[in-house]
This record gives sequence, structure tokens and C-alpha cells, in this order.
Amino acid sequence: DHRILIPASSLIGASFLILADTLARTLQAPQEIPVGVITALCRCRIHRKRQHWHQLSRRLL
Repeated sequence: DHRILIPASSLIGASFLILADTLARTLQAPQEIPVGVITALCRCRIHRKRQHWHQLSRRLL
């Protein structure tokens, strides 16, 4: 249902970006890491896990 999905995804996305921004500011205190680097690293991990599960499901078929 889109009435639930759209507000929930916007809240989760905003929370994720706030967390990524906080991490980017605190990991190297005097300098800032670009937020895109943090989000790309998280996305890379999610993509790898998805690929792994996809390969496992293909082996089972």
C-alpha cells in the first residue's frame, strides 16, 4: 500500500542520511568525509549480500 510505503521510505531514508552525515563528521574529526562515500560503502555491502543470496538461490534451483 503506497499510503504506508512512501512515508515510511522517506523517514527511513532521512534517518539513514542523518546517520551517514553524523558518521562522516565524526570518523575523522577535524576533516569531513563526503556523505556520498559513506552511503556508497553501505550500498556496496547491501549489493554484495544480495548477490550472494541470489547466487545461493540459483544453485538451489
